[in-house]
Amino acid sequence: MDEDVLPPSDVEAEGKLLGCLLVNPEHFSVASEMLEPADFYNGVHALLFRCMCEFVSFDVGELNLHNLGSYLKDTAWSIRDGMDYKNDFEFLGGWSGLANYFEGVGEMQPSNIPYFSKRLRAKRIKRDAIKGQNKIRDYAANGKGPEEEIEAIQDLNLSLTQLLPAGKESTPSEICESTLRDIIARAGGKPRGLYSGLEDLDRLLYGFAPGNVIILGGRPGHFKTQTAINLAVPKKGQQKRTLFVSLEMTANEIIERMFSILTGISGEQLKMGHVGPPEIEVLQEASRQIAAMDIVLLDESEKMKLAASVDSKLVQMEHEGRKPDQVIIDYLQLMEGKRYKQSDNRRYEVTENSRAIKAMAKKHGLPVILLSGVGRSCEGRADKRPMLSDLRESGDIEADADVVMFTYYHPKYYPDSKVTDCLELIVAKHRHGKTGHLYLHLNELTGVLSDRNDSSYKPEYGTNHLEVEPSRKSKRKGSTPAANNTKEEDKENA
Repeated sequence: MDEDVLPPSDVEAEGKLLGCLLVNPEHFSVASEMLEPADFYNGVHALLFRCMCEFVSFDVGELNLHNLGSYLKDTAWSIRDGMDYKNDFEFLGGWSGLANYFEGVGEMQPSNIPYFSKRLRAKRIKRDAIKGQNKIRDYAANGKGPEEEIEAIQDLNLSLTQLLPAGKESTPSEICESTLRDIIARAGGKPRGLYSGLEDLDRLLYGFAPGNVIILGGRPGHFKTQTAINLAVPKKGQQKRTLFVSLEMTANEIIERMFSILTGISGEQLKMGHVGPPEIEVLQEASRQIAAMDIVLLDESEKMKLAASVDSKLVQMEHEGRKPDQVIIDYLQLMEGKRYKQSDNRRYEVTENSRAIKAMAKKHGLPVILLSGVGRSCEGRADKRPMLSDLRESGDIEADADVVMFTYYHPKYYPDSKVTDCLELIVAKHRHGKTGHLYLHLNELTGVLSDRNDSSYKPEYGTNHLEVEPSRKSKRKGSTPAANNTKEEDKENA
């Protein structure tokens, strides 16, 4: 942007909004929920709004000219914009400076607050867009690599998107017709969301609902990724398009597991190449089935580590008329967020990604199955089934998720177990319904998951093995070796 061109702004509207808030303090929350100090172009206006936010948050009295001015006179001395020592009251112009905000009383109606707030946010988005574009242009001109340029574009897209209004306002009359239509469809046996292909799971969750984030967690060796691949493979007669983002396995490795699922040939046989003419014939038929599946595999991990990259891919697919029915991401802890200092907690980065993925699911109206690691803390308990508190580097994963499921394979801890064909799927959180505990049939050699069609089934692992349902009650202080966990793990289990 040329230095002699004024950035997009409306300083007059900023002043009118601040005056409106001083005259109508009971409506201050309307503006504070829509704006932040950075939305004001004028530095003095930004400072006054920030001081008003602090005054309200400290709850020191009613927000009015006298109380705010007295509060500012008593605040600590500070430096503003490189100027000499002045406190906020003097920087704002004292009593006369605050009184100037009462000019134009006619426009100080509460109904004008949303209008002014939306206008200021729109101007700020334009300013930030110009700054971001200049940064990208500088990167290109100064020989930065294409990866850095693309990352700058993705960061700009994400930051501008987060500044948009939270969502479209709707009244009950506007949405009740579509809601009633959905309810009638469910009465006819249609699930609320996308079929998972596992009937027991669909009965519990009513399908994977559009806009939902489904966390699928588990320790290594508990068939977490294998479960995700089963969810990607459509059952007979089912049509669904899946975007599968793999940050750990290659596309070839995923397809090899699909071969095993469809042919019944063990993964070990395929890895070792122990196949003859009969197996090759079966594999060729499976190859035709996989080719007909509507699955998009992305294993370009370096390009897809940012949530914004996945969002950009979805925009591209929608533009091409190939919007997926579901997204599977393997897995959360391998994704990157903004570059935090090494001293900063890794949880901030995980939280940033989980929130971005939730926003992405709502924006595109599709379910996102997000795989997540589980901390070692569960292995220190007598009952080693994962719980919500075990989510690794958890941040706000649990809060952002609509559904949290864990996989648990008992023989992983007890190799002498009598039961080797059962994978427990623990639905530990379900925002829209019941939680539960499913016992799926597992073919350990091929990785095929299926329903048991027996609601009374419960595995009998053996008399020496703990057989209890997962419960928060199993978490007892000081009763297991978990007391030796790191301080971070202790906090997660607190």
